[in-house]
Amino acid sequence: MKKFLDLFLPSRKRSRQLTNVELMGYRYFFRLDVKVMADLAGCTPKTWYAWENGDSPVPAKVCDMMDGLQMTYIDELASAEILLREQGQGERCALRFYETFELFMSHYPTRDYLAWRMGQSVALRLFSEQQVYLVSAEKIEGEICGK
Repeated sequence: MKKFLDLFLPSRKRSRQLTNVELMGYRYFFRLDVKVMADLAGCTPKTWYAWENGDSPVPAKVCDMMDGLQMTYIDELASAEILLREQGQGERCALRFYETFELFMSHYPTRDYLAWRMGQSVALRLFSEQQVYLVSAEKIEGEICGK
Protein backbone atom coordinates (compact mmCIF):
# COMPACT_ATOMS: atom_id res chain seq x y z
CA MET A 1 0.00 0.00 0.00
CA LYS A 2 3.05 2.21 0.18
CA LYS A 3 2.72 3.19 -3.48
CA PHE A 4 -0.69 4.62 -2.69
CA LEU A 5 0.69 7.12 -0.20
CA ASP A 6 1.14 9.44 -3.17
CA LEU A 7 -2.66 9.57 -3.31
CA PHE A 8 -2.34 12.19 -0.59
CA LEU A 9 -0.18 14.46 -2.70
CA PRO A 10 -2.18 17.37 -4.08
CA SER A 11 -2.57 17.01 -7.83
CA ARG A 12 -5.49 19.31 -8.47
CA LYS A 13 -7.79 21.54 -6.50
CA ARG A 14 -11.01 20.02 -5.27
CA SER A 15 -14.01 22.22 -5.92
CA ARG A 16 -15.87 20.99 -2.84
CA GLN A 17 -15.72 18.55 0.03
CA LEU A 18 -17.12 15.05 -0.33
CA THR A 19 -20.36 14.34 1.46
CA ASN A 20 -20.65 11.29 3.69
CA VAL A 21 -22.83 9.57 1.09
CA GLU A 22 -20.29 10.24 -1.68
CA LEU A 23 -17.51 8.83 0.49
CA MET A 24 -19.55 5.69 1.12
CA GLY A 25 -20.41 5.50 -2.58
CA TYR A 26 -16.75 5.54 -3.55
CA ARG A 27 -16.00 2.77 -1.07
CA TYR A 28 -18.79 0.58 -2.44
CA PHE A 29 -17.85 1.39 -6.04
CA PHE A 30 -14.22 0.39 -5.47
CA ARG A 31 -15.38 -2.74 -3.57
CA LEU A 32 -13.30 -1.87 -0.50
CA ASP A 33 -14.23 -2.49 3.12
CA VAL A 34 -13.99 0.02 5.94
CA LYS A 35 -10.83 -1.51 7.42
CA VAL A 36 -8.93 -1.14 4.12
CA MET A 37 -10.16 2.42 3.65
CA ALA A 38 -9.25 3.32 7.22
CA ASP A 39 -5.77 1.83 6.74
CA LEU A 40 -5.29 3.86 3.54
CA ALA A 41 -6.48 7.02 5.27
CA GLY A 42 -4.37 6.38 8.38
CA CYS A 43 -7.32 6.32 10.76
CA THR A 44 -9.39 3.82 12.70
CA PRO A 45 -12.49 2.13 11.27
CA LYS A 46 -14.50 4.00 13.93
CA THR A 47 -13.30 7.33 12.50
CA TRP A 48 -14.11 6.20 8.96
CA TYR A 49 -17.62 5.21 10.04
CA ALA A 50 -18.05 8.66 11.63
CA TRP A 51 -17.28 10.26 8.26
CA GLU A 52 -19.60 7.90 6.38
CA ASN A 53 -22.41 8.39 8.90
CA GLY A 54 -22.08 12.16 8.62
CA ASP A 55 -21.11 12.52 12.29
CA SER A 56 -17.84 14.23 11.26
CA PRO A 57 -16.94 16.10 8.06
CA VAL A 58 -14.77 14.26 5.54
CA PRO A 59 -11.24 15.71 5.87
CA ALA A 60 -9.57 17.31 2.85
CA LYS A 61 -6.77 14.71 2.88
CA VAL A 62 -9.36 11.94 2.53
CA CYS A 63 -11.05 13.82 -0.32
CA ASP A 64 -7.62 14.03 -2.00
CA MET A 65 -7.09 10.32 -1.41
CA MET A 66 -10.43 9.53 -3.04
CA ASP A 67 -9.49 11.76 -5.98
CA GLY A 68 -6.32 9.69 -6.33
CA LEU A 69 -8.27 6.44 -6.23
CA GLN A 70 -10.67 7.78 -8.83
CA MET A 71 -7.76 8.76 -11.11
CA THR A 72 -6.26 5.27 -10.69
CA TYR A 73 -9.62 3.76 -11.61
CA ILE A 74 -9.93 6.02 -14.68
CA ASP A 75 -6.43 4.99 -15.81
CA GLU A 76 -7.21 1.28 -15.29
CA LEU A 77 -10.49 1.63 -17.19
CA ALA A 78 -8.79 3.45 -20.08
CA SER A 79 -6.11 0.74 -20.30
CA ALA A 80 -8.74 -2.00 -20.34
CA GLU A 81 -10.77 -0.22 -23.02
CA ILE A 82 -7.68 0.17 -25.23
CA LEU A 83 -6.91 -3.53 -24.83
CA LEU A 84 -10.51 -4.42 -25.69
CA ARG A 85 -10.42 -2.27 -28.83
CA GLU A 86 -7.16 -3.89 -29.93
CA GLN A 87 -8.18 -7.47 -29.21
CA GLY A 88 -11.96 -7.43 -29.36
CA GLN A 89 -12.39 -5.90 -32.82
CA GLY A 90 -15.73 -4.44 -31.79
CA GLU A 91 -17.05 -7.67 -30.27
CA ARG A 92 -17.63 -8.54 -26.63
CA CYS A 93 -14.62 -10.29 -25.11
CA ALA A 94 -14.29 -12.77 -22.29
CA LEU A 95 -12.58 -11.25 -19.26
CA ARG A 96 -11.21 -13.16 -16.28
CA PHE A 97 -12.82 -12.12 -13.02
CA TYR A 98 -10.74 -12.98 -9.97
CA GLU A 99 -13.11 -13.83 -7.15
CA THR A 100 -10.30 -14.46 -4.67
CA PHE A 101 -7.31 -12.34 -3.82
CA GLU A 102 -5.15 -15.45 -3.47
CA LEU A 103 -5.58 -16.53 -7.10
CA PHE A 104 -5.13 -12.95 -8.29
CA MET A 105 -1.80 -12.76 -6.43
CA SER A 106 -0.65 -16.10 -7.83
CA HIS A 107 -1.10 -14.67 -11.34
CA TYR A 108 0.04 -11.10 -10.55
CA PRO A 109 2.56 -11.32 -7.68
CA THR A 110 3.72 -7.70 -8.03
CA ARG A 111 0.21 -6.28 -7.60
CA ASP A 112 -1.66 -5.73 -4.32
CA TYR A 113 -5.10 -5.86 -2.73
CA LEU A 114 -6.06 -2.43 -4.00
CA ALA A 115 -5.11 -3.38 -7.58
CA TRP A 116 -7.29 -6.51 -7.27
CA ARG A 117 -10.30 -4.51 -6.13
CA MET A 118 -9.73 -1.83 -8.79
CA GLY A 119 -9.60 -4.57 -11.41
CA GLN A 120 -12.90 -5.96 -10.15
CA SER A 121 -14.51 -2.52 -10.36
CA VAL A 122 -13.26 -2.03 -13.91
CA ALA A 123 -14.43 -5.52 -14.92
CA LEU A 124 -17.90 -4.92 -13.49
CA ARG A 125 -18.16 -1.58 -15.27
CA LEU A 126 -17.18 -3.16 -18.61
CA PHE A 127 -19.65 -5.97 -17.96
CA SER A 128 -22.47 -3.53 -17.15
CA GLU A 129 -21.74 -1.73 -20.43
CA GLN A 130 -21.88 -5.09 -22.25
CA GLN A 131 -18.30 -4.80 -23.47
CA VAL A 132 -17.18 -8.07 -21.83
CA TYR A 133 -18.37 -11.41 -20.55
CA LEU A 134 -17.05 -12.23 -17.09
CA VAL A 135 -15.45 -15.63 -16.69
CA SER A 136 -14.48 -16.96 -13.28
CA ALA A 137 -10.69 -17.16 -13.03
CA GLU A 138 -11.17 -19.76 -10.30
CA LYS A 139 -13.25 -21.94 -12.62
CA ILE A 140 -10.66 -21.68 -15.40
CA GLU A 141 -7.90 -22.54 -12.93
CA GLY A 142 -9.89 -25.54 -11.69
CA GLU A 143 -10.46 -26.85 -15.21
CA ILE A 144 -6.82 -26.39 -16.23
CA CYS A 145 -5.42 -27.90 -13.03
CA GLY A 146 -8.08 -30.63 -12.86
CA LYS A 147 -9.48 -29.45 -9.54
